[in-house]
Amino acid sequence: PTPRALTALAHKLGIPPSLAFTDIISLDDWALDMLPRPVAAVLLLYPLTPALLAAHPSAPPTDAADTTAATAAASAVTAPPSGADAGASATGDAPWYLTQVVSNACGTIGVLHTGANAATAYGDAYSPVPGSFLASFMERTRSLGAGARGAALEAEESLEEIHATAAADGGDGPAAAGGGRGHALCRVC
Repeated sequence: PTPRALTALAHKLGIPPSLAFTDIISLDDWALDMLPRPVAAVLLLYPLTPALLAAHPSAPPTDAADTTAATAAASAVTAPPSGADAGASATGDAPWYLTQVVSNACGTIGVLHTGANAATAYGDAYSPVPGSFLASFMERTRSLGAGARGAALEAEESLEEIHATAAADGGDGPAAAGGGRGHALCRVC
C-alpha cells in the first residue's frame, strides 16, 4: 500500500490527523534526515518469496507466481514537532499490542500498533481520537492479553467496512507494493 492508503486507513481507524505515513526512500542518512519528525513508527513491507516461505514453514501459504513481482517498501508514520511533545521519552508503560489471527491483515495490525502506542512516546496529542474504532477497541480490550485481543479484533465486523472504505479513499489495494503477496512488520519508535 502507498502512504496515502495507509494514512487513509489510519485516520478511519482513529489515529489523529496529526500523524501520516510517508515513504522512506533509502536508509542512507541523507534520506532519513528528510523524514518529518517525530517518527512514531516504521512499517516495513516485504514480499513473501518462495525462498522465504520455504525457510519459515509457519508462514502462510502463497502462490509462487504472485510473489515474483513484489518489492519491498518502507513507510514511516511521522508528525511535525509540537512543542514539548516532540522528542518526549516514553513513560515506561508497556506497549499495547495484539497477536495477528486474521490472515493477510499484517499492515492493518501495524497501523493499529502505531496508533495505539504513539501517545506513550510523544504525548496525548497523538492519542487515538476519542470514540474512534481504535480508542473504543483499546478500552474494551484493556484487560486482555495479546492473543485475546487478536481474537476480539477478528470478531470486529466494523473493521472490514473501515478497511474497504479506506482502501477506496486511498486509491489502491493491499497488493499495491508490487502486485504480489507481501508481509508487513511494524517497529514502534
